Amino acid sequence: MVDEQRKIRERRREPRRDCTDLWLDIILDSAVGAGLPLRVKVINLSDGGICLASDQPLDLGQVIRFPKGMPVALGTVVWTCQSKVVCKAGVRLDSST
Repeated sequence: MVDEQRKIRERRREPRRDCTDLWLDIILDSAVGAGLPLRVKVINLSDGGICLASDQPLDLGQVIRFPKGMPVALGTVVWTCQSKVVCKAGVRLDSST
């Protein structure tokens, strides 16, 4: 538990770049097979991930695919915050693909 809290604090220290009017087309992988295309707003970027806002709910552990041609092909939702209007989510990027 202490180790996990330390990792969270370290992630928060990463330099972030806030974004305005930046939208991204992603594909939400589903257990059914075909992914669901979704347009999301980028809130900020860091070395370790990306913070997104969506009008559709995103689930912890959900895999996100980025369109071909992007340097990072996959990401995993590692935190979410759902309100009545918007779902904010943190996505850890997997650059090993």
